[in-house]
Amino acid sequence: MCKPRVTNRVFATVCGSQYLWTVSFTLFVIVLGSCAPMGAAPAVPLHTTGPYIVDSNGYRVRLNAVNWYGAEGTDYVVMGLESEPLATIVSEIKARGFNAVRLPWSNEMYESNPLVGDYALTANTGYEGDHALTIFDAVVNALTSAGIMVILDNHVSTAAWCCSSSDVNALWYNSAYPWANYVSDWEGIVNRYKSNTMVIGVDLRNEPRGSAVWGGGSSEDWHQAATLVGNDIQGQNSNLLIFVEGINFAGNLSGVSGTPVTLNTANKVVYEAHDYGYWYSGLSGYSNWYNDIYSNWGYLVTGSNPQPLWIGEFGTCNTASTCVSSTSNSQNGYWFGFEHQFLWEYSVDWSYWALDGTTESDNTGFGTVETYGILNTSWGGDALSALTSNLESLETSGGGPATGIYKITNVNSSLVMEVSGASKASGAEVDQYTWSGGTNQEWTLAYLSNGLYSLTNVNSGMVLDVSGASKSMGGDLIQYTSNSGSNQEFIISQTADGNYKIVNSNSGYAVEVPGSSKSTGVQLDQWGLNGGTNQEWVFTSE
Repeated sequence: MCKPRVTNRVFATVCGSQYLWTVSFTLFVIVLGSCAPMGAAPAVPLHTTGPYIVDSNGYRVRLNAVNWYGAEGTDYVVMGLESEPLATIVSEIKARGFNAVRLPWSNEMYESNPLVGDYALTANTGYEGDHALTIFDAVVNALTSAGIMVILDNHVSTAAWCCSSSDVNALWYNSAYPWANYVSDWEGIVNRYKSNTMVIGVDLRNEPRGSAVWGGGSSEDWHQAATLVGNDIQGQNSNLLIFVEGINFAGNLSGVSGTPVTLNTANKVVYEAHDYGYWYSGLSGYSNWYNDIYSNWGYLVTGSNPQPLWIGEFGTCNTASTCVSSTSNSQNGYWFGFEHQFLWEYSVDWSYWALDGTTESDNTGFGTVETYGILNTSWGGDALSALTSNLESLETSGGGPATGIYKITNVNSSLVMEVSGASKASGAEVDQYTWSGGTNQEWTLAYLSNGLYSLTNVNSGMVLDVSGASKSMGGDLIQYTSNSGSNQEFIISQTADGNYKIVNSNSGYAVEVPGSSKSTGVQLDQWGLNGGTNQEWVFTSE
């Protein structure tokens, strides 16, 4: 994080018809798999399909995460252990529905592995006299044992509060910790947690800045460095997701459009942006903010070739309700509302900065209030209930329209999605046709969890399905008996013009009218997102 910036509550599987059509906004579910028991973790390892992170069974895993800082600084340990037992803090994270934690570390902490001061462990006296890595291990294990995924974040080289353009940590190396150390330290960290499969990814470097560039091949080329170290890490553990931040404090990923990061093990790269309200001045509405972020990183989600994107840091103050919602552009809540809207509309993965109720020594002084934290200074409750509620609403909404019965009309053809011939048979074609008001042209939209929806034909009671669970472009759309497969689950998110795209969770491809046909009777298929109106749909409540 740069200052002046000083639930999945239940892991569950929706399985069987008794749950499939029940919409619940109280279950916070991170993974849908066939008949896994309540409490099931995602089927690791994870990978990407199209613009989404999915588990090894093809079910989407949306990261609703939080940052827990401290180990990267000069205290060499996560904050909060002076106030509450480690297990209690982990319970606080889980109780607020977060399914992952971004956990910063420094090269100095890893290499020197100093003793942690007793002052930072007064609520965890069992760790007094332990070294930094021993406690870091305990934190990782406590989180993952609770079913919370961990992303390891190389935050700084020299232990310090981050960040400025002129500090010694602007690049991924410095004189004390050169390139060779950066690579070897990552190898050590990766192998240290290789057996813990709930450590699902690595954030290669926090906020490259200053002289960092994207491309060109110099020693300051972050694209080149990320490719090299990413491939090296994959050589140690090819199961990990590789999170690659943009340059300019992770605010600029424009280079990805022409020069993407391509690693030896495919479908593992997730791009990462950071965003804060104080980066903007004089905002005049959502479109003003959207136009600002579009060319930097927003295009990765809303453009014609969407890529996996994680907003790895965003945060607001916790000192007043106007931090969360405001009509005045002089207050954080004005920008925060735009950020929330974007994350909701496009069902984007995210990680809030920060969990911490109090700060580290090299920030505003050990134990002082963290004005961007979710937890209060005792680490036992919310700093601002409106903030917690706002984030929980992101965890339990997917960006699509309200649940209910809809006519679904293709924008290009003005014809509606229907089951051909009003068939009630499994395997019947789903095509487009002139609206007649028949129940075979009506669909029940149900929210399942974690950004996923199902569509059930009113006439047949069968669900929209990609035939044969195809992951190929051109795979046919049919209706089929519900089996809770990911090929029957869809991510429905708004387009820039207010229509909707319907993306299959299994394949990452969009439901479309092939060839942009305007003829009746054309069977729908799936295809890579291309921004065409034949892939856009209007939901009209019936």
